[in-house]
Amino acid sequence: MSRISSLAATTVSITQMLKLQKTLYDDQYKVNFEQNSPDYAGIDTQSQRLVNLENTQSALENYVGQNTVVDTRLSIMEVSLTSVQKTISDFQTNLNTYATGLSKTSVNIGDIQAKAFDSLKALEGYLNTEADGQYLLSGSKLLDAPVDFGLTTLANFQAKYDGATVKVPTSREAHIDDFSFGTDLNSTSADWLSFERRNATSGLSRITAATAQFANMTAGTTITISNTAGVNDGTYEVSAVDSAGLYVDLVTKQLTDETTAVTTTFTSQNSINPLTLDTFSTDVTFARGTNTITAAAAGALSTLSAGAQFTVAGTVSNDGTYTVESNDGTNLVIKSKRLTNSGSSGVATPTSPIAGPNLAFVDGGAGADTITAPINTFQDASGNPYPVGTKIRISGTGGANDGQVYTIASVSADRSTATLQTSDNVTAAPALGGTITTVPEYFYHEDTATGLTFNDNTPAADTIVAPAGTFVDASGAALPAGTRLTISGATAAANDGTYTIASVSADKSTVTLISTDTLDNATSGVASTGTMVTTKSAGTIANSSYYQGDTINRGHRISSTRSFDLDLTALDPAFEKAIRAMKLIAQGSYDSEGGLDNNSERVSQAQYLLTSSLKKTVAGTPPFGAEQISNFEQVQTDIAFDRVLIKTTETVHTKYIGFLQTSISGIERADKLEFAARLLDDQRSLEASYQIFSKVRQLSLMNFL
Repeated sequence: MSRISSLAATTVSITQMLKLQKTLYDDQYKVNFEQNSPDYAGIDTQSQRLVNLENTQSALENYVGQNTVVDTRLSIMEVSLTSVQKTISDFQTNLNTYATGLSKTSVNIGDIQAKAFDSLKALEGYLNTEADGQYLLSGSKLLDAPVDFGLTTLANFQAKYDGATVKVPTSREAHIDDFSFGTDLNSTSADWLSFERRNATSGLSRITAATAQFANMTAGTTITISNTAGVNDGTYEVSAVDSAGLYVDLVTKQLTDETTAVTTTFTSQNSINPLTLDTFSTDVTFARGTNTITAAAAGALSTLSAGAQFTVAGTVSNDGTYTVESNDGTNLVIKSKRLTNSGSSGVATPTSPIAGPNLAFVDGGAGADTITAPINTFQDASGNPYPVGTKIRISGTGGANDGQVYTIASVSADRSTATLQTSDNVTAAPALGGTITTVPEYFYHEDTATGLTFNDNTPAADTIVAPAGTFVDASGAALPAGTRLTISGATAAANDGTYTIASVSADKSTVTLISTDTLDNATSGVASTGTMVTTKSAGTIANSSYYQGDTINRGHRISSTRSFDLDLTALDPAFEKAIRAMKLIAQGSYDSEGGLDNNSERVSQAQYLLTSSLKKTVAGTPPFGAEQISNFEQVQTDIAFDRVLIKTTETVHTKYIGFLQTSISGIERADKLEFAARLLDDQRSLEASYQIFSKVRQLSLMNFL
């Protein structure tokens, strides 16, 4: 062998050149990208520290980003609240001007009430401000508008809140009550309420539940009653709540019977000069059934025109203020607010029209009559057969059965045939078309226990006679045909029972019963004691707060150690007090019993609420008891503090992020000049290595011979 280099020497040389070549490549990366390594493995001794620094920087940058979003929302909120505050302040100025003015004309009153209504509408818009598609003042319900006053026109608002029988809630608790229940929550029974026109204890209209359902209701709350088949549907104000939660008494406007004429003093505003009062005295009687005041002398009440407000004094039980509904000069009817002593069961549900010849009426002779129709006719919405006792009314057949009400005794398995109670008689008629409608049962009672007369008029229909105006609903209209009367405590026990009204006389004193209802012949025409009582009935009682959001606090963490709650909602007392004040002024139309002109104390009450809404301190005594202390000064201070806290924390975060970036750069970044010099050195070293390796490979012992 003549070569000088060996395999071992060659391998070592190649290994060293490869290492030098890798170093050269690393230097080229550092020079080109100014980074020490493309991955953490290239800086293995510093990788853990680098990861920690990068995680800390990422967390801080996330805080900064979130803080920017929240600060933007708070900034928008500040702008909105400034508008809200200005609206309240402007209305307060207008109200103060009105309060100090000597003239309280219809124009001035109408103007301040219009301003109150317009201010409410403006507040509704400002409080429903949103940012990035999310509402700012609705708690955690970010997609739901927080405020809904249900405003349409001032006239409609005053129709709901007349200021006399239904007033704007004066306490915060009553103002923000929000509930709706249409069944007994303990038994889920839909027939769970009874309605009394006048409770003997309180003298007010009363709603009584089957169990303690009203425990959490507040006096002063405005409630809406529905699903009573129109008998007691309407808006009412709660006057008192039973401590056990069994009943609520309602603000009521009605007369008490005084059948003996009493000299009564009437006082009303002069029709020409409202600042003066007209007073006169005359003998009158009072009738609760029709809410009528009747003068002993014809025409003695002629000075009181429809719509006029008047005050009576000197009576046994009827002293108070009333509004004229109608007046013929002798008989004056007041505007009333009361319940009808009634209950109901079921709702009217018509079938789809049944085409002929698919509806047939079968006279069963000595047996029960039947009605046949297509399969699945006699069933409810759930597909269950109509229960025993369901009443149905026939229409559209063009025959004698139209308008008749029948009671179901049983239904066939395929729901095509209804067998009626044996007391019901149909007129036989095959192959007809028409409609079958289920009929709700109405139960009525009058709270007087005397003055009933039961007349057996065989062979004509029997009648029950009571004082005029007895058989009326809450609006004074005659009770509809089909109403059920349940009599108890009659002098003749044979007259106790449940009867169905066929018609009511013009003066609402006499009901004619359906032909199948019979009274006791032995006591016919004899005056009797007795009470027409009610059963539990269906109905829904609800109150809707203006606030539609929730009270769930949304926390915001501004750093790893600091956070605050985003808990401001449109339910805050700063807003609620102002809203309540504006509603107090807007309620009740001019020259009515509940109008601002006749309830001037509302001005000072609203002034207190507005001041309490705007400022931390307010002089005077709260008109409706202690109010919650939140106010605009405090709200704006809290928001400003949160924004300053965000700004201060963001400054600290920004500085710390700069420090972290410097530290990370010190680990990651390479000095371009330094590694450029190293690159040149390594390049020369590699070139020399190649040259030496090549030279050694060429050497041979033959070169030295």
